[in-house]
Amino acid sequence: MASLIDTYLDDLSRHLSHDPALARRMRAEIADHFAEALGECPSEAEMRRIIARMGPARAIAAALAADGASRQVDRTWVILLVALIATFIAMRLRSLWLPPLATDGALAGFAAPLIDRWAFVAAIAAAVAGYWVMRPSPAAPLLALAALCASVAAGMLRIALAADWSAAPLAVAAATVGECALVGLLLAQILALCRRRRQAARLSAD
Repeated sequence: MASLIDTYLDDLSRHLSHDPALARRMRAEIADHFAEALGECPSEAEMRRIIARMGPARAIAAALAADGASRQVDRTWVILLVALIATFIAMRLRSLWLPPLATDGALAGFAAPLIDRWAFVAAIAAAVAGYWVMRPSPAAPLLALAALCASVAAGMLRIALAADWSAAPLAVAAATVGECALVGLLLAQILALCRRRRQAARLSAD
């Protein structure tokens, strides 16, 4: 029959099953703490006392999940900032390389640059407003991501319509690839944030 300590550790691992690495690490740390405090042959009363002092496994898991969600918020906003900077650099490099807008034709000369520029402005506005108003929420990064996707797509469309990708300077090509990669990374971070928030909310629920 499993001891009270084993049952407690199993309960903790179950609550942290969404993050196997964290579950293994916390199980090992708490098991070591119990072993140091109890010795080799603890009585049932001693095990109950130390478990009571440690607190419910669900409460520990909830605190860890909330901390993980908080760290994910920080990572998401850092990646969003980097993506905004990279997109701005890519826009400037495209503007310096591509011919004047009047020579691009109706679509490339009007719609694509307009979307490229104002979608980027919208991404900045969503990021700034979201950071101050609803920073822990993924809503603002999602809005900024959608605007960045529109800006990147419009920039790539303008290159396709007004120039030849094979003639693009290395700096322009590298900046475009970089901004696309960062947009993908931002999407992954936002999805991770949504997942961690759900996990924290589930564990903190009564």
